[in-house]
Amino acid sequence: MSPTGHLSTEQRIELALSTLNQARKDETHPPTYQELALNYEVPRSSLWHRDHGRIPTSEHDEQKQYLTVGEEEALVNWYSTRYVNELRYLKKLN
Repeated sequence: MSPTGHLSTEQRIELALSTLNQARKDETHPPTYQELALNYEVPRSSLWHRDHGRIPTSEHDEQKQYLTVGEEEALVNWYSTRYVNELRYLKKLN
């Protein structure tokens, strides 16, 4: 198992890009996308696209949502509370 095996694909991509950017900053020979892809076990094309500005799918999908994460949680909490209270009321009737 690789040292990055416990990380998600997104985390491994970020780590690979961090390595690439650090090599560029240090003005050393930066690794190729292929080398990074093999070392971090991520798709080479994903590295290239992310390095050239493509946003992660998870962030892209968030832009399509009608509710924010906080609003969604509040709605779930409100509904759950209402449902529990209704069940208690029905038990009292029986």
